[in-house]
Amino acid sequence: VFYTPDRLHEMLALCDYVVLVVPHTPQTHHMLDAAAFAALKPGAVLVNIARGGVVDENAMIEALRSGRLAGAALDVFEVEPAKENILFGTDTLIATPHLGASTSEAQENVALQVAEQISDYLLTGAVTVGDYQPSALAQPQRKALADRVRVVVNPDIPYKLPLLLKIDSAD
Repeated sequence: VFYTPDRLHEMLALCDYVVLVVPHTPQTHHMLDAAAFAALKPGAVLVNIARGGVVDENAMIEALRSGRLAGAALDVFEVEPAKENILFGTDTLIATPHLGASTSEAQENVALQVAEQISDYLLTGAVTVGDYQPSALAQPQRKALADRVRVVVNPDIPYKLPLLLKIDSAD
């Protein structure tokens, strides 16, 4: 069920399973707070694969302890890396690390995407990520900078962005 923010509590009262897949923004910060957990259908299960901060962890632990929330699974926390957390040790919680982008394949794909985006911007001014607006750099300035940029890929750095941009001096 998709919700609109003004109907969140109404939707939570209907759901056996709540799966969060939202960005962490000022509008979604603690979207599941004490009031939201109070509106939740008793015995529901929460899966948070979104971002830390969209769930108020203090409210979640209370909902788990009271049984209002039957269980939860998450791979994100408000403070990361999560070395200590009030949720750890809770019998009705499954917690795993957020590792989706930590494989060498994912890192390589990110490096290639970043290189392509930088190249596109410098050569054409195209911006292909999110809501970002092109810079005020005029085409001649972008071209001059593009002529000085070299992409250096280091395959010996596993699990890190294996991409360096080298900008030669303008001499």
